[in-house]
Amino acid sequence: MAKTTVNTMVTKIKRRADHDVPDSDLDNLVIDVINDGLKEIYQDLIDAERQLETGQQKTLTTVANVASVDITTDLADADIHIKVTERTNDGNITIIPYNEFISIYVDPTANKSATPDQCAFFDGKVFFGPTPNQAISIFVDYAGIPADVIAGETLPFKTKYDPILVAMGVKGLVAWLDSKNASGILTAGVEVTRLKNLLIKFATKDNSNRQTQSRRPSIPFFAPRKVIN
Repeated sequence: MAKTTVNTMVTKIKRRADHDVPDSDLDNLVIDVINDGLKEIYQDLIDAERQLETGQQKTLTTVANVASVDITTDLADADIHIKVTERTNDGNITIIPYNEFISIYVDPTANKSATPDQCAFFDGKVFFGPTPNQAISIFVDYAGIPADVIAGETLPFKTKYDPILVAMGVKGLVAWLDSKNASGILTAGVEVTRLKNLLIKFATKDNSNRQTQSRRPSIPFFAPRKVIN
């Protein structure tokens, strides 16, 4: 899937704002605006139930007879945990609130099984109940917050959303270069809203994008291949 580079996006924004001149400080400002815009687009996609556009999957491995797995590194960018599955029995692990989890599993290690039925995310860990009595692979499907990009890198979203990012960049530049131009800033803001409505909010939502309706509950959103020993 084609994606735009950061450098190309910076050039587009400066050209649209009629300020396409060599200026490293300005380039850094534009990249700041791009990073803010990426996070805004991410939230718009989540609100429009387009989690697949932001979805990622990570594999965790449990330790036998240990109730939790640390996720501070592997899932550091996770914002919304969508689905948890295991491949030992091809089963779904139900995500429940942590306060409910500790009510059910007061002492998780006192209740063990080959694979867990439920899990809860809390304090940089994912807790499993019953506690797995063996090492198993756990797959976590989640929506991840876009990391800040720098010059030379590639944008995380497909080119379809480039017009929104360009409009956001123009709005940011107009506000910075001509802060008293209320009319220009307002016009730029209207264009951002128009493009968001066109490309995200009111766009046709086919089954491949509507993640909440595209899969049966028993099937993971990003199904990995089963590990065969």
